[in-house]
Amino acid sequence: MRRDTWGASEGLGDEPTEQEVVRAHLVRCELGNPNLWYTLDALEGDLGQVGSVILGPGTGEIDDEVAEHAEVGNHIFILNSVVCDKRFAGRQIGRWIAVEAILSLRSDVALVAALAGPLDNSEGEERSRRATKLRDVWTSVGFVEVEDGVMVLNPALRTSHEALVSLRQRFGAPTMNQW
Repeated sequence: MRRDTWGASEGLGDEPTEQEVVRAHLVRCELGNPNLWYTLDALEGDLGQVGSVILGPGTGEIDDEVAEHAEVGNHIFILNSVVCDKRFAGRQIGRWIAVEAILSLRSDVALVAALAGPLDNSEGEERSRRATKLRDVWTSVGFVEVEDGVMVLNPALRTSHEALVSLRQRFGAPTMNQW
C-alpha cells in the first residue's frame, strides 16, 4: 500500500492510499510498583516528569495531593502525546481521538495524566504560548493542572463525558444517547 498525502484531485487512482491523521500515544501503568517512576523516566524524560508529580516518592502509588482527582482503580494512563497532521490542525480532531481513547480504555484506571508541553523544539515565549494552548485544550475536556504543566483527569468525571458528546456531535458521530 502506498503511503501518500491527499490532495483535492488525489485518491481517485487504482492504487489505495493511506493517511495518518491523528496519532495518540497513551502509556498504561499498574500502580503499586515502587520502581514505577524509574521505569517511566527510563522510557522518556517527559514520562518521568509526569511521574514525579503524580506518584508518591518510592511508592508507585498516586501522590496524596493528586489523589483528590483520582477514581478507584489499579492503573494510571499517561497521555504521552497527540500528534495531528498539520492539514487537520485546529479542528479539534486530536482532542476528540484522545478523549475517545481515554474513555474507551478507562477500565480500572484511577487517573489520567498529561504534560502540557509541545513536542517541538520551541523555546522561550513561543514554547510558553504553545504550552498555554495545550493547557486550554486539555482543560476543555476536564483535565486540571496540578503542577509545572502536569495535568490530571479523573476518567469517571461527567465533564469528560460531556466533552466527548460535544465532540462527537461536532463531527457527526453517534453520541452515547444514540446507541
